[in-house]
Formats: sequence, C-alpha cells, structure tokens
Amino acid sequence: MAAGTDQTLSGIVQSFVTLAALFAVIGIGIVIILRVRTRFRDDSDPAASDRVMLSQLGDLHREGDLTEEEYRSIKGLLIGRLDESPHRRTDND
Repeated sequence: MAAGTDQTLSGIVQSFVTLAALFAVIGIGIVIILRVRTRFRDDSDPAASDRVMLSQLGDLHREGDLTEEEYRSIKGLLIGRLDESPHRRTDND
C-alpha cells in the first residue's frame, strides 16, 4: 500500500507544480498586457480628442442644436484646455 500512496502523493505534487507554473505564466502575461496598454494610452494626444470635439461642437451649432451662448461657453472651455495641453500644436510643428 505504501507504493500506491507514494504514487498518489507524487501525482498530487506534480499537479500542484504544474498549476503553480500555469498561474505564474498567466500572471506574467497579464502584467505584460497591462504595461503595453498603459504605454499606448500614455502616448495618446488628449488635445486631438478636444479638436475633434470642437469640430463636432461647430457642427451642432450650425445645425441649430446649440444656442450661441452654449456654443461660446463650451468652445471657451475646449480652447482653454487646448492652450494648456503639453501636446499643443505650434506654428513650428
């Protein structure tokens, strides 16, 4: 009976080691994916989305969906954010 117990114990240990290795590989994969996603997110230009929003805002105003007051208020906020943006385009670009 000792031989059967040793085989069972050996099988359990081998299964545990295999599962631990699998979890380690999955964990490392998750860390790599998160770092790559963060790097791509950090490289995006937030001012670009403000420029698109400003263009869409002009369209809404021309179509009559925004009043002159709403248009000027939102446009002022967006232009203020564009002026503060570190990715701001200058004449030298």
